[in-house]
Amino acid sequence: MKAATPHSWPNWFCCDEVYGKHSDTFNRCIENGWLNSTHNSDFDTSTTWLTPAGRAALSNPLAAQDLASYYERQIAWSRQTFGPALRTRGIIDHIRKELREIEQDPRDLSEWIDVVILAMDGFWRHGGQASDLMPALLGKQKKNMARVWPDWRTMSEDRAIEHDRSADQPELPLAGEDDDLPRTLEDFEPPMLEWIERVYRYMAEGDLAAAMDAFSREFNLAPPSHAKAVAGLLTGAEG
Repeated sequence: MKAATPHSWPNWFCCDEVYGKHSDTFNRCIENGWLNSTHNSDFDTSTTWLTPAGRAALSNPLAAQDLASYYERQIAWSRQTFGPALRTRGIIDHIRKELREIEQDPRDLSEWIDVVILAMDGFWRHGGQASDLMPALLGKQKKNMARVWPDWRTMSEDRAIEHDRSADQPELPLAGEDDDLPRTLEDFEPPMLEWIERVYRYMAEGDLAAAMDAFSREFNLAPPSHAKAVAGLLTGAEG
C-alpha cells in the first residue's frame, strides 16, 4: 500500500490512538470514506487504497475532527439558546428568510453560511449526531456522483437540475424473516415528496406555468390539452 505522504501512513494505521482516542483505526477510515478496500478470500489477501477524501484528509488530518468539534459546540449552544424541540417549521421559515436575502445579494457569502448552519441545526434536531455529519455528507456525495445527470448546457440556469430517475436502481432487501421490519427514508427516497415541494415552490413564486408543467409531467398529462384540468387541481377549483 502507498500513501500520499509516506510519513503519515504509520500515524494513521500502525497505532491504536487517533486524535487522543483509542479506536479501530482502519475501520474508522473506511467508515469515513478515506479508504476503500477489497478482500480476496481465495488467497486471503486484501487491497486497500486512498480515496480522494482520504488524500484530502492526509493533507489536513485535523479537518474532520475540527468539523466535529465545531458541530458539537454549535449543537450545545443551539440547544441552550433555542431549546431542544424539533423546531421543524421554525427552521424552514428561517431558511426561507435567508434565501430571500441571498436572492437580494447572492455574492454575500455570509448568507449562504446562514443556510448551512440552519440545515445543520435541523440535522441534529431530527436525530443526527455531530459524528454523523461527515459520513452523511460523504455518503450523499457518493450517491450523487453515481447518478445520471442531464447535460447542464441544455438546462435553464434558473431551474433545478434533477438526476435521471429512470436510471435509478433501488436496492430492495432479500426476502426473509426481516421483511416485516420498517425501512428507513435513506433506503428509498420517494420522488413524490420532491415533486410536491417543487410544485408548491413554483406556486409560491407565482410561476403557475412551471407548477403546471411539473404537475403534468408527474401524472403524464399532456399540456396544453390538460392545462385547464391541471390548473383546477392546483388552485382547488371545482370542476
